[in-house]
Amino acid sequence: LSELEVSQRDAIAGTGGVLGSFTDGAPFLVRKALGKGEVYFCATSTDPGWSSLADGTVLVPMLQRMIASGAKRVNTGVMLDCGTTAQGERDAATWTRVDENTTKSDPRFEAGVYRVESRFVAVNRPAEENDLQQLSPENARKLFGDLPVRLHQEHNLRSDRLQGEIWRSFLTLMLLFLILEGILILPPRPGSSPAEPLTARPGPKRAREEAVA
Repeated sequence: LSELEVSQRDAIAGTGGVLGSFTDGAPFLVRKALGKGEVYFCATSTDPGWSSLADGTVLVPMLQRMIASGAKRVNTGVMLDCGTTAQGERDAATWTRVDENTTKSDPRFEAGVYRVESRFVAVNRPAEENDLQQLSPENARKLFGDLPVRLHQEHNLRSDRLQGEIWRSFLTLMLLFLILEGILILPPRPGSSPAEPLTARPGPKRAREEAVA
């Protein structure tokens, strides 16, 4: 909204929840409940002479959220999120999993297709699980309570470092052993003359016979 340029606008009359305002306090987007639905009023138009709303930076996310909100209200009976409905939490034991060969799934924690009485309900994984926000190391340690926690990013300087990093020494020794073994089993160089065969010298008795002859 801070990058939206508005050159013309019209006042919004009536009451409703203000979702966005101009710098002078005039409402830009107003939401009003009507029956089982909602009506949104915008003070400007997508016409290029009115604003840059047609660029999509504000309009596309706004329409996506409206569609998601309306679809969720319409599909409440057949499409739910894990653990977000009181009915799913209360009657979880009566829900039967039909998309896998198991009937012991819990719709409060496992996504899938379930049979509830005479209708089917699709339980989806919550969209919040796609959030890539990382947990800080301090908050992660708090979740484990008194249990010892060691993060992968930490450089261990405690006394158990030898026990945790001893595999490096074994790996180095194994590599040296393989190199030495490769050197010992190398074939002879091409063009080198083979060693001369050894001949046995005559013994003392044979030597005496030749001298007598």
